[in-house]
Amino acid sequence: MASRSAQTSQHSTLISGLEKRLSSTIKPVKPDGDFVQRLKERLASTPSLNVEQEVTPGLLLAILGLLLMILGFFLGKHLWKYLFPASQDD
Repeated sequence: MASRSAQTSQHSTLISGLEKRLSSTIKPVKPDGDFVQRLKERLASTPSLNVEQEVTPGLLLAILGLLLMILGFFLGKHLWKYLFPASQDD
């Protein structure tokens, strides 16, 4: 048990030394009080953002155009077969 206590003491001494070196090397940041207050208020309040999912006219036109192309293809295919039937020489 004595060795565990010595290890703990050694670790705390190392950490204290590291903290001292860091505090002397790194200058502490002193943020602007107004900035901190505004940030606190912004983070605490619920944003008034309404997300609405609406179909844009461009997307609607693209879907409509695609459907019309598919419809035109099938109608044209059947109309072509009706107007120009394949000859059956069997």
